Amino acid sequence: MPAGGRQVNLAIYDFGGRLVQELVSQFEAAGTHETVWRGRNRQGRDVATGLYTCRLRCGDRITTMKMTLLR
Repeated sequence: MPAGGRQVNLAIYDFGGRLVQELVSQFEAAGTHETVWRGRNRQGRDVATGLYTCRLRCGDRITTMKMTLLR
């Protein structure tokens, strides 16, 4: 996180674009941060093996990564 910190949103989406889980939605101070997705949806249920997208929004910058969940 750059100096001064930023508003951060980190979310997991299924390959159809539906929100699975929002992991972070808050202001984060400068520095290194870590979060873990345990393969569960918003209701706390395990999700299926498959392809997912992780989207990180930090201020006005958006980064998207593809992920494969294997069980």
